[in-house]
Amino acid sequence: MRRSMHGLFVLLLGASLLGCAAVEVPGETKADPALKASTADILKQLELAYRCSTLKLTVSGTTVTKPFDGTKSQEKWDVLSCNGETHSYEVNFTPSPRGGTQIGIRKWPQ
Repeated sequence: MRRSMHGLFVLLLGASLLGCAAVEVPGETKADPALKASTADILKQLELAYRCSTLKLTVSGTTVTKPFDGTKSQEKWDVLSCNGETHSYEVNFTPSPRGGTQIGIRKWPQ
C-alpha cells in the first residue's frame, strides 16, 4: 500500500510540473508563467476549430491593448496557426473575487 501511494505522489508531482512548463510568449504580455500556460491551453482548444490538433502552440506576439485599470486588463495575442494563418485573439484578465485570475478569450474583432 505504501509503495502505491509513493507511486501516485510521484505521478501527480510529474503531471503538475509538466503543467507548469514555461510557455514561450513573446511581446508585451503582463501574464505570469502560470497565467501564460493557462491562456495557451485555452488557445489550443480554440485552434481546434481550425483542425489544429497539435500539442504545440506558437504564440507569435502579444500586445497590451488596455493596461490593468483595477478591474481588468486586455491583451491581443497572435497565434501562428497550423494552417499557416495568423489568428488574433482578445485576451481579458480579470482578478477573481475568490483569488486567482479569470481569463476571457475571443477572436480579435476585425
